[in-house]
Amino acid sequence: MRRVKDSIQREMKFYSLTGDAIQVALSSALLDFGTENERLVLVLRDDGSSMAKACYNWDVALFGCIGHCLHLVVGPFLLERRGHMEEPTEMN
Repeated sequence: MRRVKDSIQREMKFYSLTGDAIQVALSSALLDFGTENERLVLVLRDDGSSMAKACYNWDVALFGCIGHCLHLVVGPFLLERRGHMEEPTEMN
């Protein structure tokens, strides 16, 4: 996984984070691994609009990461209020 991330970051140094730039970087990363673009059938991604645009332009199916969605929904409930801790209540 680290190799994929390094490959994409190397490509992204020279581009902006637009959908077109992401598509170019992903295509280059796939070629680095000896995989043709035509073999890509699904991209698991966060909810970034640029990533979605890259997938739509490329005509590749995309699936939002459930982990990201869960974090967005549950995260705020897990945060403690700064300086305020509620005392546990006794259940009767």
